[in-house]
Amino acid sequence: MWMMTFLLVLALGLGRAVDLPKAMLTLNPRWVSVFREDNVTLSCNGPYSPGNTTTRWFHNGMETGTRTPTYSIWATTSEDRGDYRCQTGGSTLSDPIRLDVYSDWLLLQASDWVLLEGDQLTLRCRGWRDQLVYKVTFYQDGTARIYSLIPTDFFIPRANRSHSGSYNCSGIIKEGSYVSSALNITVLELFPPPILRAAPSTEPREGSLLNLTCDTRLDPRRPDSRLRFSFYRDNRTVRGWDGSPEYRIPVAGSGDSGSYRCEAATDPQTFWKQSPELWIWVQRTPSCCPPVWFHALFYPVVGILFAWSTFLYITLRRKLRCPVRKKMDRKFSWGSYMGEQGEEEEEW
Repeated sequence: MWMMTFLLVLALGLGRAVDLPKAMLTLNPRWVSVFREDNVTLSCNGPYSPGNTTTRWFHNGMETGTRTPTYSIWATTSEDRGDYRCQTGGSTLSDPIRLDVYSDWLLLQASDWVLLEGDQLTLRCRGWRDQLVYKVTFYQDGTARIYSLIPTDFFIPRANRSHSGSYNCSGIIKEGSYVSSALNITVLELFPPPILRAAPSTEPREGSLLNLTCDTRLDPRRPDSRLRFSFYRDNRTVRGWDGSPEYRIPVAGSGDSGSYRCEAATDPQTFWKQSPELWIWVQRTPSCCPPVWFHALFYPVVGILFAWSTFLYITLRRKLRCPVRKKMDRKFSWGSYMGEQGEEEEEW
């Protein structure tokens, strides 16, 4: 009995662990690329379980001795480079934040290395020990994106896949012209382009149910985001924007045949993507083909009718032949009689 109780408690505990939220890790200042000797503070946000109010910190996979909600790095060095993660008493491990430390005259600072579509990307061209930088140019993959005479940040309010690339900046500090090291920025899909699927098939029977599904999925790092869907046939809207990824045709008809596609968009519609076209052909039920029960009755009835008609034919044939034979017999008898009389007269 005690073993069953233990297993039940263990199962409940595992179920709760699966449902635990993920801790959120933030950086202050927000830059993931910093100068040597900069001060950095990381904060861990997440719930705590009863009796466990500590926070665990990890640097490059190794647990540190810090147990407070914040982790401060004073006067960073090259040894502080790497991935940082945290976990509270009532959460799972946070996503990592990678911190890089540079020693150079000019540094391109970024708000993050990896973003999702729709996130804001901020870049700053900063001089060593905050020396004034002017005539600043930001580059993406070697192409100048923005130029400013005075120090300014480069904002991309809603990043998309085209903003992935290698970034750096150039500027003048005092009398010297400098170019920063390059940073690789990656923008991931918030959700992949949808795929339109048909059930039970792309060639349903006329009168059957046809179910279309706009198949895509949001990145789990955006649990609060929502998608809306719309469906089109031959470039005409058959169902407007709605939260359901399914479009049902209860009774498919020949008029439902055509080229279908669907679209998925964030709510509000900041990003939208469409599926490849899918051809649906509704097969008409042939009118020449009777149901099964008809075949089950048809052939026995035909057999009975054939037998009955054969019987009638034979019966009528017999009845029709009898009078003819009687007439022929009479003619034959009379002819014989007349012949005999003639012979007697000749002899006499």
